[in-house]
Amino acid sequence: MRKLSLLLAAVLFTLVGTVLAQEQMKGMMGMMASGPEAQKARSAMDSFIRSHTVGGTFYYYDPIDSRLLSLKFDDLHKEVMQEGKFLMACSDFHDQGGHKYDIDFLAVPNGRRVVVTQPVLHAIDGKERPHHLELK
Repeated sequence: MRKLSLLLAAVLFTLVGTVLAQEQMKGMMGMMASGPEAQKARSAMDSFIRSHTVGGTFYYYDPIDSRLLSLKFDDLHKEVMQEGKFLMACSDFHDQGGHKYDIDFLAVPNGRRVVVTQPVLHAIDGKERPHHLELK
């Protein structure tokens, strides 16, 4: 009986933690997008990355550190967030020194298409940048 009570308490604790984390994420980044709009957004972001990659290098000007980054693409996350008319997905890049860069891509629906408007450097080596991106 004691084991069952402990198991139920652990499950309840996990469920409450998951719900709280999801609510916090909603407040920070909007709602998870799904369906055709999310697929169009990911496709547009993937195309943006490919079309702005030259010789295997994605160039990004970092206005905070005032430097041009030469990055290699690793992955575009599957999750697409939506807040208002904006869609956003994170992507992973790295540089020659092995540093990891988390770049968010912002997009908006435009008729039947979704258009990427801007990449935003969100974090370097897991450390968030000194700005907060809030979609309005």
